[in-house]
Amino acid sequence: MLQRNEVPNPVTFAYPGNKFGPEAFKVLSENGYRFARRGMQPEVAYGKRQMGPLYDPQVHHPLLIPTTADAYPVWDLGYFKSVVDRAEPGKFVVLQFHGVPDIAHPWVHSDPDKFKQFMQYLKEEEFTVIGLNQIESYLPDDYEPPEDPYIDFRFTGKMEIRSLTPEQLATRDQLEYWVDNMRRFHRFTWDEIAEATGYPSSKIERLSANFSEVIQKDRDRLTVLPYPGGRHPRIGFLEGMIDPMRGTKLSVFLPWDEFQYAILDLPEAIFCQNGLVFLGHTHVPTMWDYQLASIENRDWVISDDGTLRNSWTLPNGIEISALVTPLRDSVDMELTVKNDSDEDMEFINGQVCIMLKGAEEFDELTNENKTLTDSVAAARSEGGNRWILTQWDQLRRTWGNPRCPCLHFDPILDPCKAGETVTVKGRIWFHEGDNPPIGLKD
Repeated sequence: MLQRNEVPNPVTFAYPGNKFGPEAFKVLSENGYRFARRGMQPEVAYGKRQMGPLYDPQVHHPLLIPTTADAYPVWDLGYFKSVVDRAEPGKFVVLQFHGVPDIAHPWVHSDPDKFKQFMQYLKEEEFTVIGLNQIESYLPDDYEPPEDPYIDFRFTGKMEIRSLTPEQLATRDQLEYWVDNMRRFHRFTWDEIAEATGYPSSKIERLSANFSEVIQKDRDRLTVLPYPGGRHPRIGFLEGMIDPMRGTKLSVFLPWDEFQYAILDLPEAIFCQNGLVFLGHTHVPTMWDYQLASIENRDWVISDDGTLRNSWTLPNGIEISALVTPLRDSVDMELTVKNDSDEDMEFINGQVCIMLKGAEEFDELTNENKTLTDSVAAARSEGGNRWILTQWDQLRRTWGNPRCPCLHFDPILDPCKAGETVTVKGRIWFHEGDNPPIGLKD
């Protein structure tokens, strides 16, 4: 293909995920590659803000060029200067940037404004910046690659690759429940169930052959179930919700159709004076991404009375919890922040999303079917006679994203001193009839 389009054969390479081994080295050597860059590992442990070696052509084979510094969100101009100022005659500082910004991989995100500062410093100090394919001009004419000790070394990455995600493992632990949830209520295909369980579709269908219906409906309250994952909860703007955390998401089934549901994301996000402290998926970096810390999924705990609870403890001791209580015609919600950190919290803003992909009468990609006021956020069905409504005690803002589509009545919480707890309450309810619900009439 390259030859047919008169594209020169590549001569440089970057090891994917910074993993390398003798087999890859051999393939590159036999196919005419001249230079290849690996990571800082194994000299430096992954995730540490610590410098790797300079590239020394007398020590390192050109197909195993080490990274001197791998950009992390915590980098600032001072640290960048300390890296590039290490350059020596005959030795190279090798920089590795992943994305500016890197939304999909926030743990290696580089802030665009900081990146501009870095590049400006290189320009002002008159550094010579080259690509791998330009290294050869800086080597002696009689250069011979050294016997690099890592030629026969295999580096497999920062950790062993897990064949199953934590959510898939949790699904397998309660397989009969989750298959009933997915198949009978959410009407997943076997391929979607395979995605959620990690089993091939033929195997999970066979395993489920003798499963029973373990989820019991209660006629005295609306059906609210944990959203199982395996199917993305949005129609569009998927790049804004990568790796959705299922532990923040619940399906609220509509009172007029047992197979239609809206997906509640509680909380989708929490902000305070320090920035974004919690996010129920991957998109923009949280403050923990900058510290190379992660928040793992926790599945909802369901009580005998139908209430659903979940909580997450953040690295600084703050606990975020959600409580959802299904009633006959509505759903009560509570969002709580318990501040066990050493710092008072201010400007605590919640983001609570109601996604409409599973509600066919409400899933048009528009905001024209929504009413967004200071007292309520509502979505109207295509026929105009059904409504999904939501509100919280304290309003931050109401809005909708037509690309998802979704509906928001985002709450604001009171300031929370260290050692204290604050809670805000909300609800979701429904209306059916030719007349608009109270509060939406002209």
